[in-house]
Amino acid sequence: MRILHLLAQRPGFTGSGVYLQSIVRLADADGHQQAVLCGIPAREAVSFEVKNQPELSPVFFESAKLRFPVVGMSNVMPYKSTRYDQLKGKKLKRWMKVFTAQITKAVIEFQPDIILSHHTWLLSAIARQIAPGLPFCMINHGTALRQVKFCPEITAYILPHLCKSDLVYALNQIQKDNLVKEFQIDPEKIKITGNGYNENIFYPGLHKQGKIRKLVYAGKIAYAKGLWELLMSLIALSDSGTEFELTMCGSGSGEELDDIMFLVEKCPFPVKITGNISQNELADIFRASDIFILPSYYEGLPLVLIEALACGLQVIVNDLPGIRKWLGKAVCSSKMIDFVSLPRLDDVYSPLSEDILSYCQRLTKTIGKRLVTKSPQVDLSKEIKKFSWLEVFNRMKQYW
Repeated sequence: MRILHLLAQRPGFTGSGVYLQSIVRLADADGHQQAVLCGIPAREAVSFEVKNQPELSPVFFESAKLRFPVVGMSNVMPYKSTRYDQLKGKKLKRWMKVFTAQITKAVIEFQPDIILSHHTWLLSAIARQIAPGLPFCMINHGTALRQVKFCPEITAYILPHLCKSDLVYALNQIQKDNLVKEFQIDPEKIKITGNGYNENIFYPGLHKQGKIRKLVYAGKIAYAKGLWELLMSLIALSDSGTEFELTMCGSGSGEELDDIMFLVEKCPFPVKITGNISQNELADIFRASDIFILPSYYEGLPLVLIEALACGLQVIVNDLPGIRKWLGKAVCSSKMIDFVSLPRLDDVYSPLSEDILSYCQRLTKTIGKRLVTKSPQVDLSKEIKKFSWLEVFNRMKQYW
């Protein structure tokens, strides 16, 4: 089968980019021919860890055709980017014209048997119109459901086209319900596939708990990830008598990064920010750490959570909608994971100011208990294996 993959932003830097790389890897091993259309900065090279490199159809940003940075599905990306609510007027028309031309070219030259388009958003709406006769599958990562709040004009444009997709892959039941509500997509077309991890990279190590407890976060350096509240909670624990250090794996940009860095400099405990790193580097850091903390206010399904559990880490995570059902009873009832109740959130999933203090108190208490608890010896390998990318890929392809 000839598969054309579509992603409007950079592969590898976000959850959808990792998803793309993983599906390309497994489809190559399964014997499929592939092409990838993606949005990248000018002069950036893209490659995949596969035997047969897919044909590439890049759309270059910060170039003569598109002079602005890559447009990202999140309002804060781990690299210099443009927001969709900034994509208006001539800029929007130009973006649509360039992507329309490149998709058309890829369809004509590659002649795919199926199109897999990441995000239930603008790129997918354009692609569905270009190739109405081809089997067309969208992969929802959750961020489009947030963009609806910020971009009503784009939402109005895409609705008539997204519902014409043949299949939509959702991460969980909550996403499926929201896709029906927000995009009027036939629920029969929506299949729940979950999210995956690479079991060849993320696995337990031989790390032993030392005197200094090693905490780790992985994701974007942004407000929505709850990092300001995490740092404030850790500052409150700095005189608890337990030594600890924090590694923040990821990068950010703009004012949010500057604000968080300002607070980092005030922390009375060691904090390291790695910037963008490879999955192999992340796995090595996980295996050398004790506790993974994800204080994010909004996630589709946090893949990094599974990756941390696969490396044997204790985990502290916000009690995000759908997360317990996704993880399953065996994981949730194990001694490896603690859930922290969320503060109330507004329409764009930001915490209400009057709830932040009580949330920080809950987070501080939970981390404090983990800091003084010996690492539990719980084998979750059988449960975690169910979340491998191979399982996700097999669930996807059964509908092709």
